[in-house]
Amino acid sequence: MTATPAHLALDTNRIWEDALHTLRSNREVMLVLAGVFVLLPTLAILFFWPFPEPKPDELFAVFLQRIGTYSDQTWWQWVAVLGLQTLGVQTMLAVIADPSRPTVKAALVKAVAAFASLFAAIVAVSVLASLVLSIIIAVGSAFGSFPLALLATVLGTVAALYLLARFALIAPLVQLEGIRNPFAALRQSLALTRGCGWQLLGFMVLLYIAVYVVAWLAGAVILLFASLFAPADALQLLQKVLQALSQAAMVPVFAGVLAGLYRQLGGAAA
Repeated sequence: MTATPAHLALDTNRIWEDALHTLRSNREVMLVLAGVFVLLPTLAILFFWPFPEPKPDELFAVFLQRIGTYSDQTWWQWVAVLGLQTLGVQTMLAVIADPSRPTVKAALVKAVAAFASLFAAIVAVSVLASLVLSIIIAVGSAFGSFPLALLATVLGTVAALYLLARFALIAPLVQLEGIRNPFAALRQSLALTRGCGWQLLGFMVLLYIAVYVVAWLAGAVILLFASLFAPADALQLLQKVLQALSQAAMVPVFAGVLAGLYRQLGGAAA
């Protein structure tokens, strides 16, 4: 496959329409996969290892200490959940975008075979983005000026997000093209997104905000209606279930968008 020319503009409307069509055509399978790989693991985290919440009149430093203790005690649970969600996205991509049209079982087998390569690539991208963010913040903070430190934080965050956008295609490249070298997948993603990185970043940010707002509004309406007759304990339970459902709804949407993005930036011609 050849890289996308640098002058080619990203057709975000086409990507979105492609994603919606794909999700409608495979809605039953996507619902099952989202339930198994996203909903159930998220519910397990929320019910058995909930993230600590700030207490009234608690010092911020004490709250940060509790977060650190929580992270030390539950890091493996979060890694397991991330691994399951990654496996779920891989299986979804194989189901909706693999030209061989595999069954769910065959798609899962392919996802397992590609899992180690994709997970390694994700770790590499995460480390790189964190390193870039940390360096920019450290440089801005070295002058001892709060405005400069704040500006550095903003610039570092934008730079890290830009890197994540440029590496957005590693999942379909590993899963659909069979690239098993994580660094080869990173290089190919950079090549395919050359010239449209900022547009891709804007699209992904707007998509995340839109999906999050829709999920939040839907949850708020349901909780408001339930508060009219449900006790406080039941509302807390419902809130966790809605949070898990919103997460389970987001993942198939982003999997569909990744498939559409891959098709547009050169995958369909491979």
